Amino acid sequence: TLCWNELTTRAVQESVAFYEAVVGMKVERAAGDMEYYEFQLGDGRVVAGMMPMTGDMWPPDLPNHWMVYFAVADTDASAQGCGAPSEAVAPKVRQAASGSCPPVRGRGWIGCAVS
Repeated sequence: TLCWNELTTRAVQESVAFYEAVVGMKVERAAGDMEYYEFQLGDGRVVAGMMPMTGDMWPPDLPNHWMVYFAVADTDASAQGCGAPSEAVAPKVRQAASGSCPPVRGRGWIGCAVS
């Protein structure tokens, strides 16, 4: 089940302008110390996030991209169901801590980058 989408970009302000003008989403900075933004639908539901690609963790040649997260009951079994070990399907297959993916509390998630 799709549980979260996250845009990572070096063009934060341009992305805010695009998604507000073209897609009609409201984009606001989230509360907290980390620079993070939330995409809201017209009814106020938060459906995606955005974070700037700053710092050493983002190689200069890595393009802006969307990361898509899927909630699954068992991350290892789901990755193996694709016919490959977890590391080959998504290098960062993780078991989510309770509450980190609100629609499916306590289940796992698999993150995939989409450029």
